[in-house]
Order: sequence, then structure tokens, then C-alpha cells
Amino acid sequence: MLSKFRFDLARTGAAVAMATTLAASTGFAAGMIRVTTEADDGPGSFRAAVEAANADAAIRKIVFKRGLDVVVDSDVTYTGAQGLALVGRGSTVTASENAVPAPTWNGGLFASTGGADLRIKQLGFHDSPNNGIGVFLPADAEGTVKLILENVTVDRARFHGVFFDGQTTTGFNTDDVLHPDCVDPHPVDPAASMDISVWGSTITNNGTLAGGFNTGTPFEQDGETVLTGCPADFDGIRVDDGGDGGIRGSVVFSTIDGNLADGIELDDTGAGGVSLFAAATRIHGNGETGTDDLDDGLDIDEAGEGSLEAVLIGLSIRDNRDEGLDLDEAGDGDVVVIVRGTDSSANEDEGFKIDEEDAGNVFVKVSRSSFDDSLSQDGVDLTEEGEGSFFGIFLQTLIQGNDGDAIDADQEDEGEGALIAIGGDFTGNANVPSLDIGGIEPTLIGTAVDE
Repeated sequence: MLSKFRFDLARTGAAVAMATTLAASTGFAAGMIRVTTEADDGPGSFRAAVEAANADAAIRKIVFKRGLDVVVDSDVTYTGAQGLALVGRGSTVTASENAVPAPTWNGGLFASTGGADLRIKQLGFHDSPNNGIGVFLPADAEGTVKLILENVTVDRARFHGVFFDGQTTTGFNTDDVLHPDCVDPHPVDPAASMDISVWGSTITNNGTLAGGFNTGTPFEQDGETVLTGCPADFDGIRVDDGGDGGIRGSVVFSTIDGNLADGIELDDTGAGGVSLFAAATRIHGNGETGTDDLDDGLDIDEAGEGSLEAVLIGLSIRDNRDEGLDLDEAGDGDVVVIVRGTDSSANEDEGFKIDEEDAGNVFVKVSRSSFDDSLSQDGVDLTEEGEGSFFGIFLQTLIQGNDGDAIDADQEDEGEGALIAIGGDFTGNANVPSLDIGGIEPTLIGTAVDE
């Protein structure tokens, strides 16, 4: 199904063009330094190039000699505030056998701490003893900070594959699992918005529960003994925003597979909202922490005043331990989601879940998609709990073979609700009837259901 919609995406991909424009419009100047050796340090090394950029704001581009395999013994950290481009030309940066595993997730094989816009192109990061790429916003960051990844590979990092951090999570992880061992190594909530663009990249097999760091004392949750989410919650791509800004993201033509917790997690606890465009991307086999709500394919949490908006086209989201798509909005904002040509099937829990807890509305439009074969839950679970209204439309959508309902949809408290399904097939699920609808008026046109 992923390849089927690439032609449509090319014809109608205004949002895809947004990602390309973003990558082209960052405006890095011509000041350049070259990486010519695979050594850890010294003249011509990657470390020396970054240190030169730290000391000289005129340096805005680091270009690698084609095909280098750079080996480093420790994090390489950029502290400058000027926009910086890393142009790898097919090179890689790998941690050496001498690299010491980090005790906490406050750095990266390449890390940035000065609030600079970053563009990383055609470069691989392997076997990091910390995060693969770590971008940590300073407390005084303002405006919009951009992180652009083009044809980048990040695999086998100890913690997150890509970590873009501007949020205080002291005492809790971002999924609200309280644990005394959970301490945020970078507790800041800057005013800046966070803009991440990922194009043609591969983020795989990041995060580990092994290696000597404190995984916390197991505790009871919902009658089960689980690990804390704090030192276990390591994602392929993680963006945390806690200030007045928000998160804007695009993930296109990429692969996000086999990461310890979520494939992608975007988490906003401040006044801003979350906006994501994702297209033609594979998100498979993520989640091995053993803790509920940490192991989704795509997880978006918006807990502040802003809205959650997502356009998801031509995604393949399969074999993740929890939900395929898990979208939660806990403030006064709305949830607006468009899903087209997406297969979110064979996940442990729901293929598609939305929870809207407060005064906002829910609008969801799904077309030519499938949410099949959930191993333990419903195919689709949609809830609007506050004063807002609910409207959902499903066009030519398959929801079959799930261990629950095809669709469980509820509009609670005040507000109106409507659900329209046209030309779909919601048969063969464990629960009969196929639909469990509360506070919502269903309209079925040419849609097969079990009654």
C-alpha cells in the first residue's frame, strides 16, 4: 500500500513541498570547513571542525570528504548559535570500542546545545554511547529552532536515535509514569518553537535496556509489574517541547524501525500545539520496553492550550508493541487528523487511537486506509471526553480481524457527534456488532458491518 500512493503523493504533495522548501530556505552562509580524516581529533577531523565552528561564528558549513568512516571516542558537541550544516557526502560517524556508555541521555554522538538551526545531510551516526543526535535548547532560546535531516542514518544509539529537547520532565516521563528514579538531565522550558524535518532517513534499532545504567525499580501499574518509563522510554525520534512555542514536524520517505520505545514521539506540554505531516514512511517493529503507552509506532501527546493537527499519507505502521497511531490531546485545543492511504495493522493494541480530554473538538477524515489484525484491542478507538463535538468520516477503509471492535467511538459530556462510513468493510472482528458507538449518530453507506 505504501508504494501505491507515492504517485498520488507526488501529484498532490503540497505538504511534501513544504519539507523541501524548509530544507532549502534555512539560508546557511558560505563559511566552510572540511573533514578530511577518519581520526577522532587533530587537523582535518570532525571534532576539530566542530570546535572551529564553536569558536568562529563565520563557520556555517562542515563538509566531509566523500565516504569517510570517522571513529570517535566520545560525544562531539556543537555549542555555537549560528546555523550549521553538516554535509556528509556518504560518510559515517561511529563510536569506538573505547567510548564510555553514558549514564544519562544528555548528549549525543553529535550534540548541539547553543540553540542553532541545524541541517544534516547524507551522514550516518552509529553505535552512540548516548543519543545518536541530541539537540538541547538553551533556556533563553526564542523564535523557531530548526532541525533538518536529509538522507541521514541513525542506528544502535544507547538512548534516543534523534532527541530534540526543550521540556522539563522532572519526576515524570512524558507519559506521566511517576517514578523516583526519573530525573530529567536537561530541565528547561524555553519559549522557542521546534521545527523538525526528516527526509529520506533511516532511524533504526535505537534504545537499550542493557549496559549498566539504572533502569529503575519495577513498580505496579494497572495490576502489572512494569519498568519505569523514564530510563526505558527511548524512541527513534523524540521531540519534547515545554515552553510557549510548539512543535512542527514533517517525516517523509523515511524508515523508523525496531526502536526500543516509540518509533516517533512528539510531546508538547506548553502553550503551543503540535502539527505533523508524515508521508511515504515505514514505522515497523517498535516497542520492547514492557511498559504500556511507551511502545507505539507514532505517538503524539499535546497537553497544553494548543491543538493537535496531523496529515498522514501513505504510511506503513505495523508490528508495533502498543498502538500504531496514538494521538492524545489533553488541553483546550482541537484534534484535526487526516489519514490517507495508510496501513496501520498487526499492532499489539489499536491501529488508530485518539483521546481528546477537554473542551476541544475532534475532526478525523480517513480514506483508503486499513486498521486490521490488532492482537489485543479494537481496530480504531476514538474518544471526545469534554465539551467539544466529534465528527468522523471513513471512506473506503478496511477494519477487519481485530481482537475487539472495528470502531469504538464515544462522544461524552456536552457537544454533538457524527460518524459517516462510506464504502468500507468492518467485518470479521472479535466483537459483534462491529461498532461500539456512544453519543454519536452513525451513518453507514455501502459499508459492511457485523451486527
